[in-house]
Order: sequence, then C-alpha cells, then structure tokens
Amino acid sequence: MSTVKLDPAKGVQIPNMTTTERDAVSSPETGAIIWNTTTSAVNQYNGSAWKEMLRSDGSAASLTAIPAGNLTGTVADARISALTASKLTGALPAISGASLTGLTSSQMPTGSVLQVVTGATSSQVTTTGAETDTGLTATITPSSTSNKILVMVAQMGLMKEGSSSNARMKINLYRGATNINSSDGNMWPFVNTNLRHGGFSIQNLDSPSTTSAVTYKTTLSGNDATNVYVQKDSNSGTSSIVLMEIAG
Repeated sequence: MSTVKLDPAKGVQIPNMTTTERDAVSSPETGAIIWNTTTSAVNQYNGSAWKEMLRSDGSAASLTAIPAGNLTGTVADARISALTASKLTGALPAISGASLTGLTSSQMPTGSVLQVVTGATSSQVTTTGAETDTGLTATITPSSTSNKILVMVAQMGLMKEGSSSNARMKINLYRGATNINSSDGNMWPFVNTNLRHGGFSIQNLDSPSTTSAVTYKTTLSGNDATNVYVQKDSNSGTSSIVLMEIAG
C-alpha cells in the first residue's frame, strides 16, 4: 500500500487504488483509508472488510445495517429531502406511533381517515305524520374544504301503529338544514295490528366543502296520521351515527 503524500500547496493525498488493487492488499491495518479510483469514494478497512465512507460528490455511503441505538437525534428536513432511494437500503428499526408527531392532515394521502366522531341515543321518539328529530346527531369540523365526510347511521327500534298495507315511515339524513339522504322503510305486521322494522341504516359520502363545524342528524316521519317510533323500547338497541373525515 502506498504512503500518504503531503503537499503544502495541494493538501494531503491518501493512497489511490482501484477496487482490484485494494482487495489485493494482504492483511490491511484496521482503520486503513484509501481513495478508490474505481468508485471515486473514500474506503476504510474496519478489521474484516473494506467499507465505503464518502463519495467524490460529497454524498454519504449507503445506510445499511445501522444499529437502532445509533439512530438518535434529529435530521434537518433539507438533508432528508436530498437523500436518494439508492442511499436508503436495508431495514430500519421499528418506529413507535408515538414518535410520529407533527404530521398534518394535509400531508395525509387521499382516502386517509383523518378523524372520527360518533353519536348515539336510545331515547324513544314518536310522531305522527309530522317530521321530527330522532335525537341522533353528531358534529364534526373538517380540516379542509376538499375533504369528504363519510356518514354511517344505524337507526334502531322502528315501529308504526296501524295495519295499512302501504304503511311506511321515512328516515331523513340532514347536514345542517340540508336533507342529503331520504329513504322510506316498508313495515311488516308485528302484533296487535302494529307494524315493525327492527333497524334501518344509511351510508352517505358527503362533501360539505367547509372547515366550519357541521352537524349531521336524522329525522323521522310517517305517511299518515298514525304514530311512528324510533328507539321504541329497551329491546331495540341503541341508534348510532359515525362521522369520518376522509382526505380528499
């Protein structure tokens, strides 16, 4: 192996070798450094193998097999963005979700669930033909006007008095004062001429186009003057509404 050259006008020159010449060195000293003219990079012998340290363009060598304990501290955004895929090889240690902080909703990919809000009620509500709030409601504040709200409703304990062959009741879904989904529920005979429908569901992907708080609710009404119910009794189960903000 050639010696180090010191030129006051040009600086220090470490031994220059091709990869073939480097590998032909017999029993190199641990810590030995050479300039690899084949790869244009600084190489160092670690006691068992030659490892690339620095390239001629100033970039670091590929990051492979780095112990998790060595990955500490912070790295400037500019340095991270300058890395290319070829320099990031090997397996990284597991990252705890608690460490992923500072990520904003605008950085999430389209289709990501950004937040979830729920509401529920088991209180009985009844009306005749007039439209009436069911008591099922939830409010969400979107983080972007381009995001959507997935609304999922399970309205339980539907019942209508009477035995009309065309007995119907309607469940409506509102965003504020705007009706965004309406559906009639056919009823079937239950007992004592009453008609019953165990439950009713609505799924609606809404585009509120706002970053202000938005309230969703359901209402019910019948097609005649007989009573209609939701959450009819303790055996009906709890009605629920789930709001999911979806990145648009």
